[in-house]
Amino acid sequence: MGAIKRLSKQKMIDAIKGTYGVKANIAARLRCSRQTIDDWIKRDTGVKKAYEEESERLVDVAENKLHEAVESSKPWAVGFTLKTKGAARGYTEKQELKIVNDTTTNDEDMIELKKLTPDQRRRILAILEETPENETSKNTDD
Repeated sequence: MGAIKRLSKQKMIDAIKGTYGVKANIAARLRCSRQTIDDWIKRDTGVKKAYEEESERLVDVAENKLHEAVESSKPWAVGFTLKTKGAARGYTEKQELKIVNDTTTNDEDMIELKKLTPDQRRRILAILEETPENETSKNTDD
C-alpha cells in the first residue's frame, strides 16, 4: 500500500509508455513490485486504460510486421492472413466428412474413429452438432 501512495498517477502512466504492457518492465522503471502495478491497474481507470492501450501496441507492431511479410510475398504470411483475416471469404482449412449409412461401402472408405486425433474427433463432433435435426432424419428415414 505504501508504494501506491508514493507513486503518482502520472508517474505510473509515464512508466507504462514504451513497455508494450510488460509489467516487469514497468515495475523495474518505478522500482516497485509487479503487485503494485496490478494494484494501480485495478484501482485506477486512467492507469488501466494506459496499460491496455500500451498492451495493444505490441499487437499493432506484430500486425504491421505481418503486413510487411505479406507484401514481401512470404508464403507463411500470405497463408496465415488468408486463414485468419480471409476466413470470412472462405480461406479456411476445412475438412469435409461424409458420413454414410450404407452397408455396401468398402472398408477402405470407412474412418476408424480410434485412429483420429482428438482434434479431428472434436471437428467431427462440431460438424454433427451443426447439422439440423431434420437433415439427419432425412437420411435415416429412407
